[in-house]
Amino acid sequence: MGRSIFAVAACVASLLASVSSAQISCPANNGSLYVSAGVTFQVECNVDRYGSDTLLAYTNTYNACLDQCAARGSCVDVSYVPGSPGPCYMKNGVNPPQSNSAVIGGRAVLNVRPAFSCPFANGLLYITPNGNTYKIDCDNDHYGGDFTNNPYSANSIESCAALCDSNSGCKGYVLSGTNCYLKTAYGSATSRMGLSAAKCIFGC
Repeated sequence: MGRSIFAVAACVASLLASVSSAQISCPANNGSLYVSAGVTFQVECNVDRYGSDTLLAYTNTYNACLDQCAARGSCVDVSYVPGSPGPCYMKNGVNPPQSNSAVIGGRAVLNVRPAFSCPFANGLLYITPNGNTYKIDCDNDHYGGDFTNNPYSANSIESCAALCDSNSGCKGYVLSGTNCYLKTAYGSATSRMGLSAAKCIFGC
């Protein structure tokens, strides 16, 4: 009996892997599964789940949009508008479905993946729960404008952004390991591998 269960599991895993390699189109692939970086998505043609937007990227295909979502720890749903490239709206929540013929949706049905981090996040926009928008800049430092009480303690891009949100006058930050350096001014970029920086471009 045990061998039969494992055989079925192996068959399912093989099927999911084969789905993930094919370019998805609608309506042909509606309801099918796509696997990327440990996340299994279900394709939802002509479905938009409004709200919970946290990240925005532009991709040439729906598959690439799902790949972008899978690389971000907070993303569990996407709304993609086909284009060359088209906007890929990444979401941290799965809201009720709404009909939208211009959109291909995709929601995570199995989620096993690393947290949202550099270098995958480079160039993306992160919207905090307060509505402030940060543009992520990986592998760069931004000298000057440091808060007097730097560094603060943070273990992720999201938690460093939350600290910036909660400190008046913060215009961005640089995260080095667990040290979050808040900035009153966001200077020009200087290459430095391993750092995660972000400039507040709206709301701060």
